[in-house]
Amino acid sequence: MKTVNSLLLLVLLLATNAYTQVATYTPKSNNFKNTITITINLNLANGATLSGILNTAAPLYLWAGAGTSTANSFEYTPKSQTNFNAAYNPGLLKSVGINKYQITFNPQTYFEVPTNKTIVIIGMLVKNETGTAQSADFTITLNTAKQDDVVVTSKKPFIENLIDKTVLNVQSDLNSIGSTAFEILQKAPGVTITGEDVIKMAGKGSVNILIDGRPTQMGEKDLANYLKSTPGSNIDKIEIISNPSSKYDAQGTAGIINIKFKRSKNLGTNGNISSDYTQSVHNRYGAGLNLNNRNKIANVYGNFGYRASRQNTFGGVDRTISGTNIKYFENKTVDKDKFKGGNYRLGTDFFINKKSTIGFLTDGNIAIGQLLSPGATLIKNSFKIVDSSIITDNVFKNNATNSANNLNYTYEDTLGRQLILNADYVFFDNKIDANTNTKLVNVNNAIYGNQLNILNTRTKINIYGFKADYIKPLKKQKAKFEAGLKTNTVITTNNLAAQKLAYGVISKDTTRTNNFKYNENVNAAYATFSQEVNKKISYQIGFRVEQTNIKGVSTDIFNTKINKPDTAYLNIFPTTFLKYVLNKNSQLIASFSRRLNRPNYQAMNPFENLIDIYTAEKGNPFLKPEYSNNYEIKYIFKDAISLGAGYNQTKDFLQGIVSQEGEKTFATQKNLGKKQSLYFQFNVPMPITKKWFLYTSFTAYNNRYIGTIPEGSFNVAAWGFNGYMDNSITLPKNYKLQFGGWWQIPGLEGIGRIKPFGSFDVGMSKTVWRKKLQIRAGIRDIFNTQRYQEGAILNTINYSYYRKWESRGVAVSLSYKFGNTNVKESRERNTLEDANRIMKKN
Repeated sequence: MKTVNSLLLLVLLLATNAYTQVATYTPKSNNFKNTITITINLNLANGATLSGILNTAAPLYLWAGAGTSTANSFEYTPKSQTNFNAAYNPGLLKSVGINKYQITFNPQTYFEVPTNKTIVIIGMLVKNETGTAQSADFTITLNTAKQDDVVVTSKKPFIENLIDKTVLNVQSDLNSIGSTAFEILQKAPGVTITGEDVIKMAGKGSVNILIDGRPTQMGEKDLANYLKSTPGSNIDKIEIISNPSSKYDAQGTAGIINIKFKRSKNLGTNGNISSDYTQSVHNRYGAGLNLNNRNKIANVYGNFGYRASRQNTFGGVDRTISGTNIKYFENKTVDKDKFKGGNYRLGTDFFINKKSTIGFLTDGNIAIGQLLSPGATLIKNSFKIVDSSIITDNVFKNNATNSANNLNYTYEDTLGRQLILNADYVFFDNKIDANTNTKLVNVNNAIYGNQLNILNTRTKINIYGFKADYIKPLKKQKAKFEAGLKTNTVITTNNLAAQKLAYGVISKDTTRTNNFKYNENVNAAYATFSQEVNKKISYQIGFRVEQTNIKGVSTDIFNTKINKPDTAYLNIFPTTFLKYVLNKNSQLIASFSRRLNRPNYQAMNPFENLIDIYTAEKGNPFLKPEYSNNYEIKYIFKDAISLGAGYNQTKDFLQGIVSQEGEKTFATQKNLGKKQSLYFQFNVPMPITKKWFLYTSFTAYNNRYIGTIPEGSFNVAAWGFNGYMDNSITLPKNYKLQFGGWWQIPGLEGIGRIKPFGSFDVGMSKTVWRKKLQIRAGIRDIFNTQRYQEGAILNTINYSYYRKWESRGVAVSLSYKFGNTNVKESRERNTLEDANRIMKKN
């Protein structure tokens, strides 16, 4: 019997839900004696429930198609577009959890199937009169002991392009093996990561990163460190939302990236254990465990991960100091980075009754790192002749603990009304010990001086939050109303104890020792209303009000204070979405949102962190939020191919820049002025053969920056481009091959121009031992092209920056599944979303 495995080729060509999970059913003959059970795990937007849908005029259909690669040409068809509304009332469609249902039936009842032809079941779709659909995840189980009669398979593509977001199904990507969450994001469509590890989307500004709908509580560098320590084996999917609705916090001018961890769907005790090993110049390895236990009273679940790594990163900064005494600084460093850390996630849901659930969730991570950064800087005169140099030995030791705790309650009745309550407490503690030893060398390579700086930093951040959401369907009006309230308080304490070597004696550095306290309170309320006007037009309007109170004080060793002015401001953030159905295959979606990006907490900390005696980083306590207006329009064909365009205007945009003060260079953040971004996105799945599937994604954007800094005014613009291409090939004997890559062509980041870089990867997998054990192997960055280069020239600013890390390597992983099947997964939570702004450094 021939089994059809490469079903995505067909799914692209079907008229409904062309790029989602699929399942196949291949009988040996026309004798259908066996039933199948489909478990439907609905993924409905805005809190909708199946019970609410079944009480409306919109029917629920099971769709299927034949194994053919010819568009709209079926070797057989369903007997009818079966309406399961009727099946729901007599109990054929059974509820097995919140938004989870099962239906068991004989396929012969609904399908005319020739011998040895394959039914391709696309899924359960919520349909209306216009023919548009809302997709839902599902699994299919064969109810027979004769496994040779029927073959059932299912698969998700790595990238799903849905109406309101792009989804990366991490577990479907062979080249994600041994990867961290950070490396997976590097190849996400429309996502770029700068050499300073700042995550951007479509060339726009700040992105709000969520974990299972909850914030990571981190800023740019600390977020990068956390993602680098999170194994990809623990991640189920990543959602990219470019224009969020009013129910989401306004934080994040570029949108939202939601990283969802794996959650078991099995009865009893079950889960997954995995391990991976990557060999570059140095090695790194990790292990992960996912567990779930469910009964009629409670569901207990957890994720655990450990990761250790060693990596060398080669870098350099070349600077020109202009003026009457021109000098050239040529710097080369090697960052020898050692890291080990673990993360955990534990939760429990208690089912009080059919309508009410109460739950508790705690997650966090512990990270211990050491960075040795030896470097040398040649100092040249105006004739570019070396007249002196410095040799620097930097030692950074970092110990960070992050813990987030959530208590939640959900009420949902048969009419679809929901009340969701969340209380959160987040604690962050970070210790950094940094020693910077600088040797002064003359033109004859003789050491004539030595400087030692010791910086001990302790940062503590406490975040308290409460959120309430209410959802009410309005069935007669084919509409829905949502509203919510939220309050969030942040208390931060930063202490820097600085010492220096002077005349052979180590003493306090009175110019750097400092204490910085920062308090922030945000109170918010939102409301949205959505309605289907007719067969072609539907819309959603919403607004969000946020009131913010800020107070910060910096105190030096002499008790001199820098008071960040007490700030209180009120903002309204409207959102609008309009959908127009052109025909059964095509639709247009237009959206508008206003958003802001508050600076991360430590970017406002005026501490000065030394890199060497000529280079340092320091905070800016007078940073203001940046505000953006976002416009987007998207054309979608057969729920698969999409073409989108967007325009973004940002006021007081935040940008890290390099400034000169005499011969010293400082890196800091500033509100520079205005930013305008125009971008185009194109996503398309493309079948090459029946067993070869190609997915491509392209983003082109133009960024214009207009502003003034002490070094002068600027008005610069440039086009940027990034792309992603993935080839998936099904091979005999349960082998699968995947190859592809991502790339970034020259672009603009503030006043800095970026050179091109990218990666090409290849991977292969095989499942064995009753398909419970998966073996994966791959090679990443085969051509060793992942390197970041940036340069800028503006009046007295003249620098070029370079970093090359150990990106090329061979990775292997093992993943073993255990336990039973068919259980409701733990509930998703969308709780505290404000504080993605903590920053720690290694």
